[in-house]
Amino acid sequence: MEEFYSPRIAIENIFQKNLIGIDIDTRAKQLATFALLMKAASKDKTFLDAKVMPRVFDMPAPFVYPCPAEEFFSQYGISGETAIKECVDAFELLRQANNLGSIMKFNISEQTRFTIAKQTTEWGTKEYVPEAIKAAIPSMKMILALTDKYTAVVANPPYMGSSNMNTFLNQYVQEKYSLGKSDLFSVFMLLGFSLSIPKGRVGMITMQSWMFLLVFKSIREEILNNMNIESLLHLGPHTFDELSGAVVQNVAFIISIDSPHKQTLFYRLVNGQNCSDKERLFLEEECVFKDKSQSDFSEMLYQT
Repeated sequence: MEEFYSPRIAIENIFQKNLIGIDIDTRAKQLATFALLMKAASKDKTFLDAKVMPRVFDMPAPFVYPCPAEEFFSQYGISGETAIKECVDAFELLRQANNLGSIMKFNISEQTRFTIAKQTTEWGTKEYVPEAIKAAIPSMKMILALTDKYTAVVANPPYMGSSNMNTFLNQYVQEKYSLGKSDLFSVFMLLGFSLSIPKGRVGMITMQSWMFLLVFKSIREEILNNMNIESLLHLGPHTFDELSGAVVQNVAFIISIDSPHKQTLFYRLVNGQNCSDKERLFLEEECVFKDKSQSDFSEMLYQT
């Protein structure tokens, strides 16, 4: 709006170009969509008509081909043996969408991705869209979302140790995310890094165990050697008032996909007895280390 966009156009651009969200839980998708629409309506009441929706996706339903796969993708507008095979493989992986969620990795070339994006946009402008094409569009949008690169990636990832993963999930994680295979939250850390552009930023709140345990040594090395920790809040226990005890112990961080070169803000907030207490310690800067680089913490991060 400072650059003379109307509130309506500004919000439409944010919804259509600047923000995208994915969740495995349909209810979480609905709540996020509602929250964004309410925020938009607070800036421009015309958004109460919900004619322009934010890009918030849940997992698409498994697609049923109405004809041979090669023929269907040709009808969609995908041409060439390689591109069609990439789409077939991607749709096969999407059958595990409710199992894998956002950690799915699609082997899609830039040319195929460009074609998918172009054809999906074109189908969205047509008055008549065949039912099979309409049913495939959510899958195409998911492929596009998870093969794009982003300036900022933000998540509160799920926690699940490898011993609790089902066979397919466990094998997939070991194959595609070997550095973080011990827990889903570390898998999502690697996902965030892979989705970021160079010098992009990843902000997450996760379990604190990746900072200390031997099983996370490889991911610590990856971060220390190849990325820049811009800020880190060691929250420890009692981060969430809704969770009693010290079972869930957290850390929040912003990591840039850049070589280590900046001073880092480290906050040690583990002594805060509840959420409000940790907020007070943070705002009063009682427990901040301002003149530190991440290399100063190498001994801690390399603990075994």
